Amino acid sequence: MGKLSSMFDMPLEMSEEKILDVIQRFRWAAKKAEELGVDGVEIHAAHGYLISQFLSPKSNKRTDRWGGPLENRARLLFEVIKAIREAVSPSFGVGVKINSADFQRGGFDSNDLRWTVEQMNDMKLDFVELSGGNYEMPAMGGAAQSNEKKSARTIAREAYFLEAAQELKSIAKAPLIVTGGITKLETANAVASLSDSTLVGIGTALGYIPDLPNRRAAGEQPVVKTPESWILPGLLKFAGSIACVHWNLDNIGKGKPIWTGVWPTLAVLWEALLDRKQMAAYKKWLAALEKQSGKQA
Repeated sequence: MGKLSSMFDMPLEMSEEKILDVIQRFRWAAKKAEELGVDGVEIHAAHGYLISQFLSPKSNKRTDRWGGPLENRARLLFEVIKAIREAVSPSFGVGVKINSADFQRGGFDSNDLRWTVEQMNDMKLDFVELSGGNYEMPAMGGAAQSNEKKSARTIAREAYFLEAAQELKSIAKAPLIVTGGITKLETANAVASLSDSTLVGIGTALGYIPDLPNRRAAGEQPVVKTPESWILPGLLKFAGSIACVHWNLDNIGKGKPIWTGVWPTLAVLWEALLDRKQMAAYKKWLAALEKQSGKQA
């Protein structure tokens, strides 16, 4: 399905019971987040994660009410939004991150996006964030688009999903967030000038300068320098850049100082080891849960 497909296991079809359980898990997580003082949550429906897999006709081959036409493929996303909205207070923020396109032939495309956004207009969302691609065919930072016909305007602006926002600004009722490795002030200004309700995602920039908005508001012009690996090839070079951001954001979340000199190769290895450790812990927990369920049955 993508250049990195060999890194992933073959997906399994979920039962109706498991799908309904997942919806309740989203509901529980959002409610718990509000109880703990969080201001809002973002539902991740992009990048090939579970909801994204349901949305894509390339990965969703189901023949029941969760597959086939887009109305069915989008059902999981809509049910998750509905469940969360019913569980939290009206003032609690709820947004959706969704692909502008999967960048895969036969995948979720711009027509699917427009229909999905139109349907979400009446679901009381606080924002819709536009991204693209998945971890089999990355495009979140522009990786997949190197082989696509991109306008020089898009490249200059760093905002890889700006065209999608331009198309949706007259359709979407919720504010749009444009993302894609935006680090330059002129790029952010260009995105913000799209409309009064268009926001700028600067996660990458904050991974290197956490107080960037305050410094720019004070009239400073700090330059965000993102490291590039001269060892890692192709898409792994892209993975290295993303891993550096993850490294620093993880430190920020733990109250630790960032390390602007982190090596992309080291960051990739760190992230791979962390993922393996988390997966082992999850499988251990899942096995214990299934064992306990078997005893109760």
